Amino acid sequence: MLRLILLYIIGSVLLWSCSTTEQVQPQPNPWTIKTNPVTKLSGYKANTGGSVVQRGGDVVISKGVCWSRTQQIPTINNFKTIDGAGNSDWSSIIDSLVPQDTIIVRSYVVTGIGTFYGQAEGYRVKIQTSPPSVQTNPVTDARKTSALLSGKIVTDGGANLVERGFILTNTTTQFTQKVQVPILNPDSLDASFDTIMPGLQSNTTYEVKAYARNTDFTSFRYGESRFFFTNGNLPDPFPVVFTDTLMIDTAASSLDSVTAKANGFVFSNGDFSVLSKGFCYGTSRNPGYYGSRTDDPSSPFNPNVDVKIIGLVPGLRYYYRAYARNEAGIGYGEEKSFIAIP
Repeated sequence: MLRLILLYIIGSVLLWSCSTTEQVQPQPNPWTIKTNPVTKLSGYKANTGGSVVQRGGDVVISKGVCWSRTQQIPTINNFKTIDGAGNSDWSSIIDSLVPQDTIIVRSYVVTGIGTFYGQAEGYRVKIQTSPPSVQTNPVTDARKTSALLSGKIVTDGGANLVERGFILTNTTTQFTQKVQVPILNPDSLDASFDTIMPGLQSNTTYEVKAYARNTDFTSFRYGESRFFFTNGNLPDPFPVVFTDTLMIDTAASSLDSVTAKANGFVFSNGDFSVLSKGFCYGTSRNPGYYGSRTDDPSSPFNPNVDVKIIGLVPGLRYYYRAYARNEAGIGYGEEKSFIAIP
């Protein structure tokens, strides 16, 4: 009986020992991740990313790269990008860098059992910049008094753009004007840009050059010259509108405020339906849509333009013109003027 008890005790000890040994065995990393080399992008940005060399048995919840500005190896608790989920390769863009910034980058994947990292890559942001490079696209849609101008930023030179647009020259009169195109997002290359240029002379040859300037250079860089002809037989894409009469509404005016009634007419809708119409006015020449204006409340399909302009200052000279707007742009009628005498 004593022998049986001893055998039971020894067997239990061996079984417990084996079980304990199995539990403390380290688990191998089921994922192997690779970090892509870090390369420079324009505007002090860097491109990198990663790939899954060996996958585990669970699902990638999120993936990207993490980085630090110290010698510390980064984790997802530092700066990071989030570039989707799944096991496919991914590309990552690191922005908000500054010249001579030194960073350490490594890729990561977050799975159901934990986070796994690729190898660390060091990178130093280069300070060298250059002027932007810009091209002028051919003008393929020149109309009676307008043309669609377009260009492309080939490279911003490694610094953010601050201005872009076109230099337009009437080859008959040699009159030159600069047409600036707004930069909607200074941190983006925003490569292609265009604008519809109204107010051109009919049956005239023009020269156009795209231009651009970045933050590190004060001088402009230009694209090649392109020439186009405004064909008087092709109607303009935006509306054609006529400024008709304006009369002081004596019944509604006073010594402090003048009200006027203005009339016009939309001759042509252009390439698109009219979205709005009315009158622009002001004490300076060439009043425009984004200044003081009164919109006609009637249907845009009604060609008549009839508005009341209220709140005019007695004794001042005002300039006014009818307008109509469609998807292509804004058409203006002839500019006229009057003195606001109640």
